[in-house]
Amino acid sequence: MGAINRHEASEPNVSAVSSTDNNRLTQTRVQRALAAVLAAGFGLAFLFVSFPEIDLWISKVFFIEPTIFALTHSEERLAIIGYLRQAGFAITRITMIGLFVLIVVTYFFRRSRFWLNRKKLLYVFFCFALAPGLLVSVILKENWGRARPAHIAEFGGKMEYTPPMMRTNQCTGNCSFPSGEASFAFCFLAFAMISRRRPLLIKLALGYGVFFAVLRVGEGGHFTSDVVFSALISLITCLTLYRFMFEGAYGYGQISTWAMKRTPTKLRSLMTDRLSDSDVAEEDAEKNKQHICTTHRETNMGADTSHSHRYGKTGADDPISAPKGGK
Repeated sequence: MGAINRHEASEPNVSAVSSTDNNRLTQTRVQRALAAVLAAGFGLAFLFVSFPEIDLWISKVFFIEPTIFALTHSEERLAIIGYLRQAGFAITRITMIGLFVLIVVTYFFRRSRFWLNRKKLLYVFFCFALAPGLLVSVILKENWGRARPAHIAEFGGKMEYTPPMMRTNQCTGNCSFPSGEASFAFCFLAFAMISRRRPLLIKLALGYGVFFAVLRVGEGGHFTSDVVFSALISLITCLTLYRFMFEGAYGYGQISTWAMKRTPTKLRSLMTDRLSDSDVAEEDAEKNKQHICTTHRETNMGADTSHSHRYGKTGADDPISAPKGGK
């Protein structure tokens, strides 16, 4: 029996090994996805800089002489476009307000089920706040100065066309580069990254982003390069933050330790993980121990059942239960 115990105790925890392999596989996939997006970004930047006429060529496909784009050349289509854009704005507002409310609820109601997912909530909130909020809408959009397609001379406007990746003064605010709506749409990838149904939600998020990208190009609100780089900004932000917050990349441990020392005590529990690495290790060890004990118990119960079936419950012929010395 001792040999069996030693043998089973030496066996690795299958569930723990499987969980580790899954984490490594997920980490590898996210790394590859981030590398692919970065490579695509550099390639597309080189393409648009080398051939700046691409934006004009694609916009001309949707343009109807003299000053109307295809998706807005009738009152009916213009109304539909307006409804779709308003729906997109509503979804974005509801998402941001909902995330903020859930984070507040998580902070004040520690026993709610959202408490266990507070890091995921913060991750999604940071994705939206950084990519479409700070980078696109505040830093780039208000300072790049690129005029929209409907406002340039080639499509009936008065402004000059500016090639991609070049700052100018053709617009003073809410400019063409990059697209805020496309960036918000593609940023819904953050929800897919924290979901168990990641493949399906990734397709839905990308489809949602492509839909709004085509919509904005087709109505003359943005050039193709505007929506392409908006998508890249959102995707890179979501993947990089995921690597940082959930996979410990880019010095997450050192940065989180530094931030915790300068964070008020009441906020520390909101920003830290539910379990530390040592807690996770202890939990895995405890599960492994329970698994071994359960296996031993089932083995012993099986042996007792076979003895009872062969000799009866307490018969004298039972070599285990029979008293020694004939007593």
